[in-house]
Amino acid sequence: MTLLEKKSDPRLDPRVPLLTRIKFPRIWVRIPGFRVEDLQEDRFDEALEQIKNCYLMDEPLCRTTNILKDEESIDNYLKLIRWWMQDTQSLIAINEETGEIVGTLVERVLDLYLMKTFSNVMNYQGESLCKIQKFRIHMNKAVDLNKIYRVNNYTQIYVWSVNSKYRNLGVPEALLQASILQTKSFKLRIVSVVLTDYSDQAIALDEGFQCMFEFPYNKWERDTKLKFDNAESECKSAMLMVMNISTNPKYRNKHLQEVKQRLREAVLSKTKLAKLR
Repeated sequence: MTLLEKKSDPRLDPRVPLLTRIKFPRIWVRIPGFRVEDLQEDRFDEALEQIKNCYLMDEPLCRTTNILKDEESIDNYLKLIRWWMQDTQSLIAINEETGEIVGTLVERVLDLYLMKTFSNVMNYQGESLCKIQKFRIHMNKAVDLNKIYRVNNYTQIYVWSVNSKYRNLGVPEALLQASILQTKSFKLRIVSVVLTDYSDQAIALDEGFQCMFEFPYNKWERDTKLKFDNAESECKSAMLMVMNISTNPKYRNKHLQEVKQRLREAVLSKTKLAKLR
C-alpha cells in the first residue's frame, strides 16, 4: 500500500478546464482497485446509506443497543452524521471499477471553545442513540487531549465504516491514512478516535495510534446493565486512541513527499499534453 497516488490527479490535468478541476474532490490515498477522496455533498445520501447498511449493523455499540430496531434512533443518528458531514472534512473509499462507495470516514476538526458551547446544548433523541452517545461522551471526556497535547484544535473521527467484504483489502487502512494526511494538511497534529472493535483497534495501533484510555465492557455492563454484543470479536474493551502526527516518523516528512509527487505528476501531464499537440 502507498500513501501516494499511483495515477494522475485529475485536478492537475491541464486538459480539463480550471473551473471544472477545482470542483473535483481531492484524492488522498490510492490502493489497488480503490481510492479515498473527499466526501462532497452530492454523495452524502450514498455515504449515509453505506453507514446505515454496514456501520449500524456491525459496530459493537450499535449491535448492543439494537439500534436497527429503533427507528427513532436510526433517523436521528443519520441526521446527526449528516450534520457532521456538513463540515466537508469527511472521506469516502471508492471502488474504482464500479464507482460504489465501499467505506466512509466521518470526522471533524474540534475547537476547544466551541466544544464547551455545544456540549451544553446537544440533545439526542432515541433510546439507542442516547445510550451510544452516553458511552462515547464518557470515553472522550476521560482524557483532556487539549491539555495533554497543548492544542486548541484536533481532528476527531466519529464514524469509520467499511463494507465487510472489503475489510481485508486495505480499505480501512487507506481511510485512516487519508484522515491523517488530511489532518496534517490542516496544520494540525492530533487525530483521536473511540474504537470499540478489536480489528479496528489493531489497525490503528499498526498505523501508529496510541491508546490513551481503555474502558472494559464488563465495567460498563455492571454500571448500566447493558450487555455488550461482541460475540464476533475478541474485543473486551473500548479504547480512546490518538495519533500525534508530529512524532510519527511515517507522516512527519510526508508533506514534502506529497509535494514532490504532485510536481512530478504535473510535469508528466504537461509533457503528455505537449506531445499531443
